[in-house]
Amino acid sequence: MHMNIVIESRALSAASGGVKTYTYELIKNILALHPEASYELLYGSQKPVGIFPHVQETVIPLRSDLLLSYWMSIQVARHVRAAKPSVVHFTKAALPYKKSVPTVVTLYDIIPILFPGTQSP
Repeated sequence: MHMNIVIESRALSAASGGVKTYTYELIKNILALHPEASYELLYGSQKPVGIFPHVQETVIPLRSDLLLSYWMSIQVARHVRAAKPSVVHFTKAALPYKKSVPTVVTLYDIIPILFPGTQSP
């Protein structure tokens, strides 16, 4: 069975940091382990385009982190529904309210879940 995998990769837009490094290494290793699959990386800006030039890279503009909930629940959710991937992986704790396909979420720690008011997007 051919897998079509979408990976929400907005963390690659960061200047540096552990989440950016994790996301980069995750994608690099998944591509190496499963080269037969089709991949689409979703970005919130143009900044990371070209990091993985041999996969489909799609920019769904995220104009402000204040719009993250709208971006995820409307724009990204609409794109994922249309793409109909086998699985979608969200590399940060934010994800659409309604999921239309099998979903994987990376949680780095649970502080944003336990105390959402203490964290920025």
